[in-house]
Amino acid sequence: DTPRELSAAVQRFERTGGVIVLRPGVYPRVVIGPRSARRLTLLAPGASARRLEILRSRDVSVIGLTIRAPAGREAFATVVKSQRVVLDQVAVRGRALAPARLNLTESTDVRIQRSHFSSCKEYAPCIHLGRSSRVRIAGSTFEECYGCDFVRGAAGTGLVIHDNVFGNALVGECGPETGRECNHQDLIQLGGGENILVSRNQFGIYEIGAAQVYLKGPLRNVVVRNNVFRATDPIRPGHVAPVGITVGNVNE
Repeated sequence: DTPRELSAAVQRFERTGGVIVLRPGVYPRVVIGPRSARRLTLLAPGASARRLEILRSRDVSVIGLTIRAPAGREAFATVVKSQRVVLDQVAVRGRALAPARLNLTESTDVRIQRSHFSSCKEYAPCIHLGRSSRVRIAGSTFEECYGCDFVRGAAGTGLVIHDNVFGNALVGECGPETGRECNHQDLIQLGGGENILVSRNQFGIYEIGAAQVYLKGPLRNVVVRNNVFRATDPIRPGHVAPVGITVGNVNE
C-alpha cells in the first residue's frame, strides 16, 4: 500500500525471489537494488511512480507500472549495470513541462515489451541505450514526440528492435520566434554497436533530422528488413520525410 511497505518487501525477497503486487496509487520512487538470481516480479497495474530505479540488480520483472510525474517535474525509469530485466506493459508518459523517459546504462539482457512511450523529454530520447547489450524492444508503441527521438545511443551487442509502432517525431517549441534551437530528430539514431536487427516496425514522419533510421558508426553487422516507412502524414499537410535510412555521416 505504501512506499515503505514496498521497500520492505523488496528487501525481504532479496534472496528468495517472489512476487510483489502494488495496489493502485502513486509511489514517488520504486528502487530495486542488488539481489540474488531468483526472479523478483513487481505487478503494478493501476500504480504509477515518478522514478523507477533498477540498480546493479538482476532477474527483475516489472509489469504494468506507469512512469509519470506531476506537473513541472520530470519522471524517469533507469536500469543501471543490471542483468536479465523485463519491462512489460510499462507506460512511460510525459506531458507538458513534465517529461518522462527510460535510460539504460551498461546493462545486459533487457527486454522492453508491450509498452507505451509518449511525450518524452525535448532534446532527449524516449529510450537511451547507454551501451547496453542484448536489448530487445518489441511490440511497443511510441508517439507524441515533440522535439525528442524515440531510441538513441550506442548499443553493445545484440540489439533487436522489432514489431513496434513509431509515430511522428515533430518539431517542439523551438525556432527563431522562441529563441530555442530546434533538436535534430531521427526516430531511431544508433551511434555504435554490433549484431543489430531492426525488423517489422512501422515508422512515422520526421521534420528536422537525417532519416527515420539513422545509422552512424562504429557499427557492425546491422540488418534492417521488413519495415514500413511512411513519407507523409495528414497531421503535416504537404510535408514529406525524404529519407527512410541513412548510413554514415550525412555531412560527408
